[in-house]
Amino acid sequence: MRILCRDPHLCPFANARFISPGTVLVSLGLTTEMSAVPMKSEDPLSAAIRIARAAQTRAEQHAGAHYCIDPQELLTWLRCRRCAFDSIRNGIALPRTWDPDGVDIDTTFRDAVSGFAYLDIAGTRMHIIEFDRIVESDTLLFESLDVTITLRGTCDALVRTERDELYVAEFKATVLPDCFLQPFRFKLGALSSALANPSSAIEEQPLVTSGIGLLVLDPSNFALSKKSGNGGLFGPTRWVELRVLDDQLIGLLYEIAQVLIRPVPPEPAKRCEICRIRALR
Repeated sequence: MRILCRDPHLCPFANARFISPGTVLVSLGLTTEMSAVPMKSEDPLSAAIRIARAAQTRAEQHAGAHYCIDPQELLTWLRCRRCAFDSIRNGIALPRTWDPDGVDIDTTFRDAVSGFAYLDIAGTRMHIIEFDRIVESDTLLFESLDVTITLRGTCDALVRTERDELYVAEFKATVLPDCFLQPFRFKLGALSSALANPSSAIEEQPLVTSGIGLLVLDPSNFALSKKSGNGGLFGPTRWVELRVLDDQLIGLLYEIAQVLIRPVPPEPAKRCEICRIRALR
């Protein structure tokens, strides 16, 4: 099943929601073809069911442009639209930050945590129930653009607290200032939405999460062993809970879709090193 996502020109983002199998959506921002006004001898529930079925039928008949977006590419989009455009539309893989020792500190932190069944963070026990969960969403349809989008990516970890709250988490080995947290709200929010609205092709049950957040290692100290000569960074582990931005996420995806269907790619970001190197070729 594909999901009808109403455009901002037709209704507020607050009324744009996923339509999952078995779900009836009643919205104040319906298009004229899908009026919420009940027909003669039709009760409100029947009207709502008719609306949802019409949405599903229109989505299934859609034959416009389709794009598969990795939630990680939302971070790229906020950094440089040209790089994200090339990645999403043209399939051009972006180079990763090069490390002469081949060490990714975020991955090293994640691998170290994988040896523990749980973490005690600020007095809260957090059980890591799954690593590297591959997620794929049902399809979002933006009618006025004639564009569909599927979210597909990998979730670092699913974490369950002692209060039985389930979170989508990402590992970071550095403390991020507040101004750098916004992109991760979009990325983790997209992963959370994909879990709650899985593609029918992967045959998984919807998984509703309580929220999203970052498992952060603050490498504030350095220790050196005189005996072995080995040294390493260490510090406290923190949990940074992030606010989910559902309506803003829909708005961002709509903005991306608007650019993807244009024949001319967007201009590179002024400070994008990747685009600067490309221009030297």
